[in-house]
Amino acid sequence: MKGEPLPPPLPPASRTVGQVVAEAIALYRSNFAWALALGLPVALADQVAAHAAEAASTAAGLLFRDLSIDFPLNVSVVQSYADAGKPGAPVAPDAGQAEE
Repeated sequence: MKGEPLPPPLPPASRTVGQVVAEAIALYRSNFAWALALGLPVALADQVAAHAAEAASTAAGLLFRDLSIDFPLNVSVVQSYADAGKPGAPVAPDAGQAEE
């Protein structure tokens, strides 16, 4: 089966789900580094936001010790830099908010 040529692809309107999935898998397999480069920042956004909030909390503890000073830091993951800091801005899918 491995050496047999594949049948020609169907026109886009009549492709089966299996054929679309198989073509997508083949595309990602042949371009794995590019696919990883596209998806990695999105996957790490929540961890970066959580670490930034934790670092702000640690910095506040080191700088102000026993004083009750609030060190505000609001981190949110948005779809566009233009939306950052706007109240009610659409949040990126699957992105939580970390506040400290």
